[in-house]
Amino acid sequence: MLTLELDKQTENRFSKLLSIHRNDYGALINSMVEYRKNELKKGIRKIESETAAYEKKYGFVTDEFYEKYQNGIYGEQMHDNDFMIWCALHESWLKFQNELTQLQ
Repeated sequence: MLTLELDKQTENRFSKLLSIHRNDYGALINSMVEYRKNELKKGIRKIESETAAYEKKYGFVTDEFYEKYQNGIYGEQMHDNDFMIWCALHESWLKFQNELTQLQ
């Protein structure tokens, strides 16, 4: 059995959510997991759209760019700001994919 210690506000919010799901803990947890999965999928699509613009601009795919960037091949390039953003987007994509895989 799981026991949670919640502050009063969180306990009230949890109770409201639970009542919406007819006091079915399994239904509540499944609903929360499905919500998170959907949010991750939206985030992944948004990131993929943004990285596609960088791929088009610089002429190579994100995986190729990321490997070279991590290995320091680009150094202090003129497009360093773009490259830092592209790298951060890809790292977020990797984290989102990992979390989504764990929730599947």
